[in-house]
Amino acid sequence: MTLASSNLNAATVPASVTVAAGARSATFAVTTKAVTAVTAVTLTATYSGLAKTATLTVNPPLVVTVTPAAVTGGVGSTGRVTLGSAAPVGGAIVTLASNNLNAATVPASVTVAAGATTATFAVTTKAVTAATAVTLTATYSGVAKTATLTVNPPGALTSVSVNPAAVVGGAGSTGTVTLTSTAPAGGAVATLASNNINAATVPASVTVAAGATTATFAITSKAVTAVTAVTITATRSAVAKTATLTVNPPTGLAGVSVNPAAVVGGAGSTGTVTLGQAAPAGGAVVTLASNNLNAATVPASVTVAAGATTATFAITSKAVTAVTAVTITATYSGAAKTAPLTVNPPAALNGVTVNPTAVTGGAGSTGTVTLDQAAPAGGAVVTLTSNNLNAA
Repeated sequence: MTLASSNLNAATVPASVTVAAGARSATFAVTTKAVTAVTAVTLTATYSGLAKTATLTVNPPLVVTVTPAAVTGGVGSTGRVTLGSAAPVGGAIVTLASNNLNAATVPASVTVAAGATTATFAVTTKAVTAATAVTLTATYSGVAKTATLTVNPPGALTSVSVNPAAVVGGAGSTGTVTLTSTAPAGGAVATLASNNINAATVPASVTVAAGATTATFAITSKAVTAVTAVTITATRSAVAKTATLTVNPPTGLAGVSVNPAAVVGGAGSTGTVTLGQAAPAGGAVVTLASNNLNAATVPASVTVAAGATTATFAITSKAVTAVTAVTITATYSGAAKTAPLTVNPPAALNGVTVNPTAVTGGAGSTGTVTLDQAAPAGGAVVTLTSNNLNAA
């Protein structure tokens, strides 16, 4: 049975292993190598063209994390070191360091107890005036790993959001800024900006009141001719957060349909216009047109009521002498949609037959007339003649 490893830099296997006669299994050694990050290795065994796999995870000798990864200055966090294997007798001493002692400090070292793989340590933070990224370094057996802790000033900005996140141009939306902790005395001012003032504008700033963690602000959108994404940015103490507002053009026309799609000239049909979203206040006026007024006519327009998405209209057809295709067009906000209507002439004679086709004089036969479509209301009168009245 042949063996293979997907990553020889992390784990190797013999070229093959033999299952002894009469046995159903065999073992083989897997040799791993030092890695700098958690590494998944796929081990493949193949026999008689059939391959099966198993996954081996090779861990680095050391990992360090910090939770929470962002705190307000003066609030503590907890670090954790994790070894790739159990600590030896006497434990494993992992040295610790912070690259900014003015923002966060750690003990000189932490000991992972014998037989254990992890240990935690306290991270002490200090007051800062701006968001400060601190790198915490853990070192063991010559391998150093780092984790980043963000120390924020009081009332640091954590997010900005907009609701609703999509509006039709001209409609308003509301933005909200959120702080990591309550605003200090005097409040916390966050500056605001829009990356497209032709689509949406915001105030220059918003103030989170002292003791509060959030504040809202008005967003004013403007009419647009195409879907427009606007980035709203809030900034405080050099920390910037963004949210996206989508400004849509006026409600778009999704389609127009007719039912039935084929009529005999003089019969009516019903058209339906459908919008992509609910019509705005005052309704949405959709203009209508027929490309052949001699076969079918429509009203000049139809109004979709405010809050609705559809409206129907009457189609009046006229008598035609041949099958006639008519295109019905609906237009709204510059978008046009079409639907076909077929106007047929009155039912035409398709054929006449007699059965039986041969009789003895004096015996009867039955004739059948067939139309090419259903007879209209009132029926269809077919005139009949014989070329030999002395015989039939």
